[in-house]
Amino acid sequence: MESVKAAVIGCGESGGGTLQNLTRAFAGVEVCGVCDAAYARAEEMAREYGVPKVYETLEDMLEDKAAQIIVNLTPSERRSQVTRAALEAGKHVYSESPLAPSLAEGAELVELAKQSRLMLGCGPDNFLGAGLQTCRKLLDDGYIGSPVGAAAFIAQYGAAKENDGLYHAGACCLTALVALLGPVNRVAGSARIGETPTHVTGVIEFEYGSIGTILASSDIWPATMPGFEIYGTEGTISLPAPGSFGGPVRLRRGAGALMEIPLTHGYETDSRGIGAADMARALRSGMSPHRASADLAYHVLEIMDSLIASAKTGGHVTLKSSCLRPEPLPTSMP
Repeated sequence: MESVKAAVIGCGESGGGTLQNLTRAFAGVEVCGVCDAAYARAEEMAREYGVPKVYETLEDMLEDKAAQIIVNLTPSERRSQVTRAALEAGKHVYSESPLAPSLAEGAELVELAKQSRLMLGCGPDNFLGAGLQTCRKLLDDGYIGSPVGAAAFIAQYGAAKENDGLYHAGACCLTALVALLGPVNRVAGSARIGETPTHVTGVIEFEYGSIGTILASSDIWPATMPGFEIYGTEGTISLPAPGSFGGPVRLRRGAGALMEIPLTHGYETDSRGIGAADMARALRSGMSPHRASADLAYHVLEIMDSLIASAKTGGHVTLKSSCLRPEPLPTSMP
């Protein structure tokens, strides 16, 4: 089947890794062009990764009829504007996280994509890597019985305030937890809030009955708390570090010893762009569901906003959105 053609805009910090993977690691997707505000940087990336075309402007890229998917890696302050322009031009879009700077703008993008019958996807996509897909298989195969709870603790002392713990690493944790345990019903949070929330704790109630705890902070030094775990009626899974694609994955059944589990899936190394590659697969198969969806990204954004809203009001917040639990990947992605 013919490859899906993707154009990448944004050749900065994450552009190199994504371009490398889209041009060399994933089948079924072909990068037809690149674009960046710094044209020389786009030229350099095109040479390095064998991309045939460099667009001078966003408009030039959107006018290219060959480009079916726009992979949007632009800085966060203009990311949603690029996504909107691409959707309005009739392009499918895969965007770096976050989907939008606000829930209202995110909802508009999701609705625009649905009305236009276009695919809209968003990172983080590390839940599609070998580590978390192995955890998904352990859950689905019943190794820890019925999930009861989860815990995610992220301590990143001194992290940039515009990239604070909750809205950066916390997004990776929450996306993974929704992908593993399903959507969230309501939350309760407490937070230390200056210019941005820098120390957030919260309780997360999942629709399927599990209860999670999250602590995301850029105000504390790394501590000896459990990092990222899921608890079940028959055991515990220790998940890989937030944001990673590989392992280690550890399993404890009952009161037994903690065992490291061999990874059951591919994409153990840095596999940024796997969400866009999965969108290309879905497009090749006739618009079948893709996993790193805008509905998932919007739901996670609402979880984070609701934790802050709860911290300000002192009560539980019931979420308005939901999403499908993404299907697991096969042991090798087609």
